[in-house]
Amino acid sequence: MSKSSTETPWWERHPVRAQREEDLRRENTKAKMKIEDGEMVWTEIIHTCCGGIFAVAFVTQKDHPFSPPRAYITHPEIDTSTVPHTWAEGHLDLVMEQDMDSNTTILDIRNWTVLWITCYQIHINTREWVAPDH
Repeated sequence: MSKSSTETPWWERHPVRAQREEDLRRENTKAKMKIEDGEMVWTEIIHTCCGGIFAVAFVTQKDHPFSPPRAYITHPEIDTSTVPHTWAEGHLDLVMEQDMDSNTTILDIRNWTVLWITCYQIHINTREWVAPDH
């Protein structure tokens, strides 16, 4: 019995895209990649210019690249109920859904996350969010 397309991991259904994502990771980040619970996950420690250290996980959804990866701050703990641009499920609200499409890469999400972290650090000190609302 063969697996249905929803049971087959996206990286097996889209091997060229999976290789592109892996190449972007290796060439542009210090992230580690692993397969966890049937999803591809990048994990990275991001050091900021303000002295912050953030552990981040970028999780692809089962229908990637047709749904964007989700970014989670895994350390330090962030109360998503009090911080702008976060979802109740704990992932970051990085950009408008219509600004993402099947060309949005995990690296794009990673880079937007770095911007989010910068805004978050400013927010801690000023209680203002410096990026435009979307």
